Formats: sequence, structure tokens, C-alpha cells
Amino acid sequence: MFLSLFESLKETTTYPSIVLLQDPPVNRAHLPSFNGFKSFFPPVRKPRVAAYVHIYFLSNYTVLPRFKGVDDVLSLDISSNEPLFGTSCHSFRIINAYSTNTVDHRVHSVSPELLFPDLGLPLLVLGDLNIHNPL
Repeated sequence: MFLSLFESLKETTTYPSIVLLQDPPVNRAHLPSFNGFKSFFPPVRKPRVAAYVHIYFLSNYTVLPRFKGVDDVLSLDISSNEPLFGTSCHSFRIINAYSTNTVDHRVHSVSPELLFPDLGLPLLVLGDLNIHNPL
């Protein structure tokens, strides 16, 4: 799936700025690379999340990856010298998560506090959250 996604981008003139993956393909603790994108992922043997950021985006914005010490959460702090989204904000955060239910379905591997921190700036949370009714 991953390779076909990026192969299909070769046929277009418009590239996505950021591609976020859950359960990225990992081979010997390495993720595949793709020309024109820089990858970010937690520094673990088998990361559960990854981000691919286009080099053009990186040349126009500051992107700072943040890792929470777990293999299933990746945050990207993105900032600019110019206001973003028609507001006075110069930065925002993207959180990419892969959360699974525990056996008893009462606890998730990623807590709501980690997913939805009180930042005081725009926040986009996405991922494979597997938060569903166990029945």
C-alpha cells in the first residue's frame, strides 16, 4: 500500500505536503524512503506511526518532530514566520497516533491526555485510534 501510494505520486505535478501513516512498513528497523520527502518516526525498532514531509514544505516551514517515548505517537510542531490559517497563530501541532484497546477494552494504549494536550494553539489529531464499542 505504502509503495503504491508514493508510486502514484510520480504521475502528478501536485504533491501532498505531509503524508501520515499508521503501521508503516518497517524492514530491519528502517522505513522506505521516497524521493522528495523526508521521513520522521519514533526512534524505536518498529514504529507504529510515521510522517513523510515534502522537501518543499520543509523549505518554507519549520517542522520539529516530537516523540513521547512510545512507538505509537508522533507529533510534528509546525511553525512559520507568517500567520497561519488566517489567524494570528504562527504555529500548530499535528499528532499522529496508533491506539489499540487493551484486552479488557477499558484502557487504550494512548491516553486522551497525550492525544489532546492543552496547547493554546491549533491542534490536528489523527490516526488509527481503534476507539469503538467492544460489543
